[in-house]
This record gives sequence, structure tokens and C-alpha cells, in this order.
Amino acid sequence: MTGYANSGPPVPATIHIIVPTPTIALTLSRDSVAAGDTIFVTTEITDVRESSRIEGYAYDASGATGTCLTTSVPAPRTCYIIPTRSGTLTVRGTLDES
Repeated sequence: MTGYANSGPPVPATIHIIVPTPTIALTLSRDSVAAGDTIFVTTEITDVRESSRIEGYAYDASGATGTCLTTSVPAPRTCYIIPTRSGTLTVRGTLDES
């Protein structure tokens, strides 16, 4: 990579580019769930552009319902899941930086 300073000649020195790494923090209202419980999901995105958004959520609660299960992009930053079986709920958020 060659850099130019103020439209001058090429700068032969090494140029360091720092690209911020996006972070998604998910908070669930409870860790262990029973069938029919309502679990609230809150998502916080840090170190990203203004246009960054949640693309969607993946979860291990088969047959669940709720507003997190949307196919719309962007997905809501706060939503809920109601599982149909008891157990431990794992939720993952996917970031869309387009």
C-alpha cells in the first residue's frame, strides 16, 4: 500500500490502518427457561458505523415464538422469545454493516 500526504509524492513508510471491530452485546432477562416463559432480549452494538444494524437472531429454542423471530432487516434491538420447551436458551445476534 502506498500513501499520499496532501497530494504530494508517495510516502514510502509503513502505513497503519485501524479498523474498529464491531461488538454485539446481548442481554437476556433469564438464563434458564420453562416452556411459555417470556424472555426479553436487549442488544447493544458498539464500535461500529451509524448504519450498522442487527441482521437477525439465531437461537436454540425450536418452535419458539416472539418478536426476535422476525425476518425483517434490521431486526429489533429489543425483542422477546417465548420457548415451547424448558432448558437453557442460547441467543446469537448477527451484525449487518452494509
